[in-house]
Amino acid sequence: MLRKELVLVLLAGLIGAGSVQASGFLADRHVARKMTCETCHVGTAVKKNKKELEVCADCHGDYDAMYKKHDAKYKKMEMENPHGQHDGNLPCSACHKGHKPSKNYCLECHNFDFKVP
Repeated sequence: MLRKELVLVLLAGLIGAGSVQASGFLADRHVARKMTCETCHVGTAVKKNKKELEVCADCHGDYDAMYKKHDAKYKKMEMENPHGQHDGNLPCSACHKGHKPSKNYCLECHNFDFKVP
């Protein structure tokens, strides 16, 4: 009986560990800043009744604000500022994945070599 209980405890620990985001992802940066999952999510979904861009904009501002905030950094690197993108108002998750590795959406057409947080 003790072995069965031990197995159940270990399985419960593994299941709980799976719900914590893997290190190095964007969500970890939010957790490091003492933000809870509920800052962006209701249950398992992005905040209900809000578009994803609005959820991100609550803290980060809109594309114009992000462009202004990062423009000097990209100019110093002699690169285009991706937040001044010409592909419409893409959702933030086109590049920033949260709980998965982020990707450089610009690389689908361009050769901009920068790391996406």
